[in-house]
Amino acid sequence: MTLTDEEGRQGGPWRHIAVVFNARPDAVEFPLEGPGNAAWRPHPDQPARMSGRWIGERLEVPGRSVAVFVAGDA
Repeated sequence: MTLTDEEGRQGGPWRHIAVVFNARPDAVEFPLEGPGNAAWRPHPDQPARMSGRWIGERLEVPGRSVAVFVAGDA
C-alpha cells in the first residue's frame, strides 16, 4: 500500500509512505509502485529487525514482518 501527499496538505513529515506486508518466513522483494525516483528508506521508528531496504525499483522486506518506508521529506 502506498500513500502520497504531494502538496503537504496532511501535515505529516513525509510526502510518500509505503507499507509492505510479508507473511512468508524468508525476505521478499516487492516491485515499487509510486515515485520510483524517491529516496525510500525505512521509517525511523520501525524496529531494526523489521526494517526492510530499498533496492532500486524494489522494496525488500524481512520474513514475517510489516515494513514501513518513507520518502520525500515535507
